[in-house]
Amino acid sequence: MTCQTEQGGTERTYQPFPPAMEFGGNLNIPLTRLHDCIAGQARVYCYVITSMRKRDGEFVQIGCGPNFEGGLITLCTCKHRMRTFLDPRQWNGIWIAGFTSSPTGDGKNFLIYLMRVAHAFASQRDLWFSTAIPSTVKQTKAAHRNPLGDLYRPRSQEIDPWDPNGYVPPCPNHRHTEGWATDINYRGVGARRAALLVGDPHQSFLWNRPMISYAGRLHRGQKKEDKLGDLLAQLKAGEAS
Repeated sequence: MTCQTEQGGTERTYQPFPPAMEFGGNLNIPLTRLHDCIAGQARVYCYVITSMRKRDGEFVQIGCGPNFEGGLITLCTCKHRMRTFLDPRQWNGIWIAGFTSSPTGDGKNFLIYLMRVAHAFASQRDLWFSTAIPSTVKQTKAAHRNPLGDLYRPRSQEIDPWDPNGYVPPCPNHRHTEGWATDINYRGVGARRAALLVGDPHQSFLWNRPMISYAGRLHRGQKKEDKLGDLLAQLKAGEAS
């Protein structure tokens, strides 16, 4: 499946993982190095990425969220309910860990990404017009250009931020063509809308190979670890199993 872009080209049917150099060297690092890179008592949410597949020994992301393109991890079009657990201001500093499903990981939940939330936005409009995200990254992740994009371009800065009619629709072959309005306006816990999460590029890590796994099993919901150290302990136990 491909999508015609504004330039007349086509996009891939899966998200390419950024090269290590473009991702600050934080691609496929071993657990020992990860342990040295992160510390603290911050909360972390762990969940299963249902759109992850395995091809030729490597993992590929066929969905639009989480989104790795542009060298920046964003979570804007999946785990809607989880993203309503906290107010946008409360997400800063929280960690998110995404794992493969057990079938994709041949019986294990392998770690795909770990990021510390650097920015959280209340709406797609607020994210799009924020100067915290480079314009080149926004264009790379734009859903009207990219079938795997997770950002929706507002028609103007004056729109109602939660009205889908105020945004340019996604391209015809986008993964969320039929449900993209939910990405714009989703209410969950406490009637809160889903925050849009952007990872700190210096505290973001990716794995496209089966290297680090979670001890035990994760399911389609989310599991909260009260401390980042608790997650590292689970990963160390998974490495030993």
